[in-house]
Amino acid sequence: MTRFVIYALGTLWLGSCFMSEHAGTWTVMTWNVENLFDGYSDGGEYREFDPLRGDWDERLFQRRVERTLEVILQSHDSKPDIVALQELENLRVFTTLMSSGLKQAGYRWGAFYPSGASVGCGILSLVPIERVVVIESGDWEGRSLRPMLACEMQFQGQSLWVVNGHWKSPWNGRKETEGARIQEAQALLRMLQTLQRISPGSGIVIAGDLNTPGDGALNPSALGPLGSAAVMETTANPILAQQESLFYDPSPQGHPPGTYWFQGKWGRPDRFLLAPSGLLKTGWFVEQCRVVAHPQQLTAQGYPKRWNEKQEEGYSDHLPLWLWISLPLETNVAR
Repeated sequence: MTRFVIYALGTLWLGSCFMSEHAGTWTVMTWNVENLFDGYSDGGEYREFDPLRGDWDERLFQRRVERTLEVILQSHDSKPDIVALQELENLRVFTTLMSSGLKQAGYRWGAFYPSGASVGCGILSLVPIERVVVIESGDWEGRSLRPMLACEMQFQGQSLWVVNGHWKSPWNGRKETEGARIQEAQALLRMLQTLQRISPGSGIVIAGDLNTPGDGALNPSALGPLGSAAVMETTANPILAQQESLFYDPSPQGHPPGTYWFQGKWGRPDRFLLAPSGLLKTGWFVEQCRVVAHPQQLTAQGYPKRWNEKQEEGYSDHLPLWLWISLPLETNVAR
């Protein structure tokens, strides 16, 4: 059963108004940080991150916090306005990131929702979070799927919702697990219908690790037709498609061409989906989508440099994906 939870304000209300660095362009970053666990044993950790069963401890957690902050704050010329993170163990991990440097850097607003699994999703923002919506995707084969988290922000007097999701991993086989992702996609569509009811005309950006390569190998697939809705994948003109029933799925420009290196090729489990029914009404435009990684985030071969516990260095097996969006010039007024 799908269940919606609507909050009047962000789960964490962290300060007073702070304006973005950008005059008319807004940036959203999504990044799977790969299993960021704290140094306490709570019973739900993966074995290698349980201090009672391995070498993981608070010092190593703090080291990983430092590496995570480095990526968020130094991975581009300017900070992203909104950051969607996946694979955070709990609220303590999220608040530690905030207190260790993100709040001082301007991220005074954030929301986190526990997933019921070992890791969950959080959203950080340079601008106030006004409302938070959570959707639970139900159970699949006796286990709860991770809920999705949506936050509403106001940009230049227009509402923008950012949805953060982490869909079912295909580790047990893409074909065998695609049913779970179809179920999550259906829950997402119901969530969008709710957002449009409570905030009509808002822009909507879906971000996260959706574990959907979108290569057409599976039919039906989570990115295929779902009732009256479908997803369009294209590298064409980065202005949203006019079809009301389609999402727009911008392909990353430049290099690397993907966010995840697996079995000798780049993949893109991390992606942005943009709901045209909301974005077209408000006039948002997509400027570009790009994988952003500094050299220190890559191996000598150019692949993601994962965290290495023995060396106490590294970042994640995923690279951050960025999206640049803007309003038409006539609405780009000084703030």
